[in-house]
Amino acid sequence: TSQYDGLPISHALLKCPSFEPYSRFFKTCFVQRNPQDLGLLFQKDNHGKTACERAIEKFGKSIVFQLVQKCIPSDTEIPILHKLYEACSRNEIVNEFLIRYPNSLFQRDETGRTLTQAVLAHGWRTFDNDGFF
Repeated sequence: TSQYDGLPISHALLKCPSFEPYSRFFKTCFVQRNPQDLGLLFQKDNHGKTACERAIEKFGKSIVFQLVQKCIPSDTEIPILHKLYEACSRNEIVNEFLIRYPNSLFQRDETGRTLTQAVLAHGWRTFDNDGFF
């Protein structure tokens, strides 16, 4: 993974005072590189936080999701929720993606797993931590 100043590029750009450099980077990564990586949106830093989480903390949910929705259409075939569950443990971010990408609930990932199977495989939900499970 490319790094700058000890951080993955997707995180280093968040140190810039404006949203524009991050926006350009995300659009370029998503459109011109590998869309399956979702523009490195879920790439983690040394503290286990994703670039998406850091961007929301710095610029706010509204601005970040406007960018995400410009680059990733709501009817995407990319199993975005599967990828999110692999990387992020914050329910409020998962909920925001679920609202914007409801079709992803019914998709399978590259290994053929449903979302429920992917969630179970990553240990997110157990009887001990989720009464609705």
